[in-house]
Amino acid sequence: MPTPPSYLRILPAISLGWLRSVCFREPLLPVALSAMTGICWAAWGGSSLTAASWFLLGIPGVLLLGYRKLGGVALLWLAMTAYGLAHTFAEQESQWFPARKLLTSGQTLQGSASGVVLTPPEPQGASAGAFRFLLRLESFEYKGQTYGCRHCLPMVISRAPTGLGAGDRIIANVLLEPLARGRNPGEFSPAEFHAQSHGSVGRLLAGEGSQVHLVEKSAEFSWLALAHQYRESFAGLITRDLEDSPAVGSVIKAMALGYREETPDAIAEGFRLSGTMHVFAVSGLHVMIFGAVFRQLLRFLGASGRLADGVVIPMLFFYVLITGLAPSAIRAAVMASVVLAGPLGERSPRLLNSLGLAALVLLAWDTRQLFSPGFQLSFAVVLAIALWAKPITQFWSTLVRHDPFVPQTLLPRWRRWTESCGLWMAGMIGVSWAAWLGSLPLMVWHFQSVTPVGLVANWALVPLASAILTLAALSLTTQLAGVAFVSLACNNLNWLLAKTAIASTGILSSVPGANFTVSLDTESASLAACRMVVIDTNDGGASILIRVSNDAGAARFWLIDTGSSESFAAHVAPVLRVEGVNRVEGLILTHRDQLHDGAAPIVCQKFHPEVILTELEAGRGGEVRDRLLKFAQQEQARICSLVAGDSVELSQGCVIKCLYPAAQMEKTVRSGDDNGLVLRFCSETSRVLLTADAGFITEKSLLAANQIDELRSDVLIKGWNREDYSGLPEFLAAVTPTLVVATNHDFPPRERITESWRKQLKLSHVTLFDQQETGAVILEFGDFGVHAHPFLTDKVGPVGFEPTTKGL
Repeated sequence: MPTPPSYLRILPAISLGWLRSVCFREPLLPVALSAMTGICWAAWGGSSLTAASWFLLGIPGVLLLGYRKLGGVALLWLAMTAYGLAHTFAEQESQWFPARKLLTSGQTLQGSASGVVLTPPEPQGASAGAFRFLLRLESFEYKGQTYGCRHCLPMVISRAPTGLGAGDRIIANVLLEPLARGRNPGEFSPAEFHAQSHGSVGRLLAGEGSQVHLVEKSAEFSWLALAHQYRESFAGLITRDLEDSPAVGSVIKAMALGYREETPDAIAEGFRLSGTMHVFAVSGLHVMIFGAVFRQLLRFLGASGRLADGVVIPMLFFYVLITGLAPSAIRAAVMASVVLAGPLGERSPRLLNSLGLAALVLLAWDTRQLFSPGFQLSFAVVLAIALWAKPITQFWSTLVRHDPFVPQTLLPRWRRWTESCGLWMAGMIGVSWAAWLGSLPLMVWHFQSVTPVGLVANWALVPLASAILTLAALSLTTQLAGVAFVSLACNNLNWLLAKTAIASTGILSSVPGANFTVSLDTESASLAACRMVVIDTNDGGASILIRVSNDAGAARFWLIDTGSSESFAAHVAPVLRVEGVNRVEGLILTHRDQLHDGAAPIVCQKFHPEVILTELEAGRGGEVRDRLLKFAQQEQARICSLVAGDSVELSQGCVIKCLYPAAQMEKTVRSGDDNGLVLRFCSETSRVLLTADAGFITEKSLLAANQIDELRSDVLIKGWNREDYSGLPEFLAAVTPTLVVATNHDFPPRERITESWRKQLKLSHVTLFDQQETGAVILEFGDFGVHAHPFLTDKVGPVGFEPTTKGL
């Protein structure tokens, strides 16, 4: 066996020595990592382990504590078993919920619930008078039997009692139902979020006819209620005299107090796309800025360093309180307090050691935080700053630092000033680049997002955020002191800084290559010649994403319909992000309907399609089509109409052909649904027919045109006509599909799949994917045939079959 080179032989020794050095100097960091290992084991690999099993696993660690040389190993083992046991208890608490089995099977329960409101009630969407909050359920009465419990469940009530707030005890007639799950890849899942955050297994709903009684006001003291009161009052003070600029004022409130409820989505999106979302929302950065500003103020007033650190610690938690007790701010306050407490105990602070202690404290409070993206990002960023910020800063400092052999007194004033600015900029670069590198893997994993522009954007936005936060604190202080004119001056100066921040994010996020998404689904892309995602918009609308490969093997995307603007943000955009879509080659709009083309201007603005294909009536007016035309002109996109006989080549071997409407039917008066495009997608081996919301007239017209061979397809993707019958037996017989993917919406009645239609498909031996049951459906075409994968697999499993049509 050949001997490895010497430089390779020393690598294990170097890595082992580095690990020993870290464990010796920062002992709490490996303990925290062991605790995280125990939690992961309990969550993923140790589901069969009971609490008694964890106790038995901890016995060896206790026995090894008596051996001096093995004391460190014993401590690591005990940390792993202790936190694994804690997470097991937390999971068992949710398992012990009385109605868990009924909820997981999809059933709903009508009963009476009693509990304490934990969070301040917030408006629920656009529903007038509806509110949502978190309730700690104390008892639930169902079918005459009362079950005692202490579980946190989200609750929605149509009419809230007057003065309802956090800490109040209520009793209500409610419907206990399962939490909604994400129905498309990448979509937000309330079930996963609440299960991960609070161990919730369902939600409570009190409708219009439900009785909700406020049993006891302020039954328990609520820090959240106090935080809400402070935040509301302080938000008004720091935006006083800015009432004529609500959007700018909302940014100031968001950056200073985490008050994001009033911020327009377009402004928030600019911060996200520029990689500076941590500046826009209260996070660890704001806690650190507040602590630094307050500490400098105390030192300016003559306080000693230790006294300033001792005062800053409680002030950090006060700031966290007035910002709404955001989890990210709490984590940052704990970490900062650990670092500041070191000098108070005459111990030199070590960032990695403090990071480990903060992790142990927070995970001891709630082990579920480990699986929160915010928790992971917070600690990954701090760890990256501790490891890489100093080397990066030193590298950039060498470019601006003067010759060390030249005395400082001999340098001209301009040189000393430029050097100071350069060193400050080098420090900013070191911290921001290290934070960006530390967060990059998690941003790709959780959000499939990469924002290279953030390396530059943070240079401008972090100082702006510091200035805005400082001025907001000064405005608040002077108003409380009765010096109103100084406060108003600070508010108006903050207006200018916030406007600058908004403009900066808008410019930076629009730079080519400023941000892009990355798909992690490489396996399916390599196996399938074509991939089609039939997105479930859950409102009777539709959107289909098609991925094909060009001659060089690179992915190209086409989008058929966009859904409404609301469904695009909730359902379609997450799919585009997960699939790694940064640009669409073309956009096809089947017909003029808000549920099908409402988000077309957004798609045109964000994804820059080269061509937009529409039905013949695209020239007719309408707000959406007018905006689409405007954006298309700005993006230099071509808008063309499709008629029967037209073909569009997506890639070599993949073609879309228009079957309807014919050109001579342009002026025929029909419903909007029956004016839509009927398209047939063809690969080299398979066919897919897309009928959009075609109804009786469209289906009869296609049959009368003697296009029987043109209609034959392996897969039929079908919507429903709101005004007429569709899904004719003779039309299905002409198509002869093996699989039908159909939308199914409760209202209006025409949007539903009828039982007679289901039986018709069953008698014809056609597989039905009802999107109310399957959610999104992923279709893959290749040499292996056709594979159909439902996103929700509770009731329907994947299907694979050989094509029966001749494809192209």
